[in-house]
Amino acid sequence: MRLIELFREHPKTIGMSYLGHMVRALAFSFMLFYAALLCLIHAFFPFLFEHDASNLVSLIKQKMEA
Repeated sequence: MRLIELFREHPKTIGMSYLGHMVRALAFSFMLFYAALLCLIHAFFPFLFEHDASNLVSLIKQKMEA
């Protein structure tokens, strides 16, 4: 298997280009990083961001399944 095929195989199975898949995966990673940051703040200040991280994770899940 050629190296370039390794980069295209998975995106093709879900109907995306390599670049489109990369952009979408990066967007999800930034959203998850933001959710992790909200959780970290919430850990020290439980009165802040009580539902924000879980709502964001639910939104990410919906977008991934769409």
